[in-house]
Amino acid sequence: MRIYLVRHAESESQVDLSVLLNKQDCDQEITVRGWNQAHAVAEWFEIQIREFAKNPGFLALLIRSPWKRAVQTSAPIIERLG
Repeated sequence: MRIYLVRHAESESQVDLSVLLNKQDCDQEITVRGWNQAHAVAEWFEIQIREFAKNPGFLALLIRSPWKRAVQTSAPIIERLG
């Protein structure tokens, strides 16, 4: 069994703390760099999953927070893996 934990990609407040004055933490989006990070991790996961999917009883499960940056980070993974 393998378990992978992925933190959200770079978010707006990681680049500019003033974002916290105008947006709730749960509504922060990921940056352009964050989108690149999310796509890179999705590509990595696709390679990992392709290899492990050959095993009988293989199960992949993605659990994420409903916060916007987590949803955005997981979107490329979901797109690649279905």
